[in-house]
Amino acid sequence: MADLPRDGAGLDRLLATEALLSARLAQAQADAARLVAEARAAAAELETRYQSELEAATRAAAARVAAEGDAAVARIRADAAARAARFRSLPASRIERLAAAVAGRVLPLPRDAA
Repeated sequence: MADLPRDGAGLDRLLATEALLSARLAQAQADAARLVAEARAAAAELETRYQSELEAATRAAAARVAAEGDAAVARIRADAAARAARFRSLPASRIERLAAAVAGRVLPLPRDAA
């Protein structure tokens, strides 16, 4: 085993090395804390951005669904108005024949009951 100098130089070197390692550890811990803080800040920023994008997409989808619903209602109303106009344009004799045909299917006529 190597002999240590008796004048305390080895102890001084050991203490200096321990101080250097302690300083490096403190710096590494500070660097790690800074990196963690930066990562958390970046994650929070991304979360905020994604939340905003989600809200915008949700609003756009709701607007699109509302517009499609309004368009469907407008088509149904236009179809109903066209059918009503066609019905109103039928001659009275045609309406009477249609009414008789419907009534004949639903209600038995007295002459058919016998």
